[in-house]
Amino acid sequence: MPDSLLPHLEQASRARLIELANAGLTAEVDNKLHGKSRLDTLCQNFLQLTVSEGQSVQMKLLPTSQAEGQGRDSVICLVQTFRGPAAESRVRVFTRQWALLSDTCYREKSMLVKPDTLSADTYQQLLERIPLVVWEATLKADSDELLLTPSLPLMFVEEKEKMKPLLLQRNLKWNGEMFK
Repeated sequence: MPDSLLPHLEQASRARLIELANAGLTAEVDNKLHGKSRLDTLCQNFLQLTVSEGQSVQMKLLPTSQAEGQGRDSVICLVQTFRGPAAESRVRVFTRQWALLSDTCYREKSMLVKPDTLSADTYQQLLERIPLVVWEATLKADSDELLLTPSLPLMFVEEKEKMKPLLLQRNLKWNGEMFK
């Protein structure tokens, strides 16, 4: 993994986390932010890392739809989540040699789902009052899925409460090329 993807954690520290986890010990090391980084989950094709109080990282090896023998049977999905007033994630997909294939920050209002309980007019009126939607992305360790959870960081608590029916999670499935 290129150092530029985890600048707060030196390569030796990343290797130490893996060693500790494989030994069944608490996998925690000091990071460059004068805090602790912790490897929370390590599986054959998935890991979850708490880089700092404000950042977490998930990585997963995903199968591709390319036929065998065409050079690429899997890709690496990297989800970086930053925690501020609201959690926001950046989802990137790389080749196994770390060449970037896609880079996404979900911010589209169009991804909000109209609940059956709302009329089309009411739904449209609520959408017009939303200045920004940010999405927290979570990879599932046991399947090739990405769970998206919306939040409204630029709205007052009372306004957010009115928008609650729109804040439904989305579950995207990996189809061998993208999450859909």
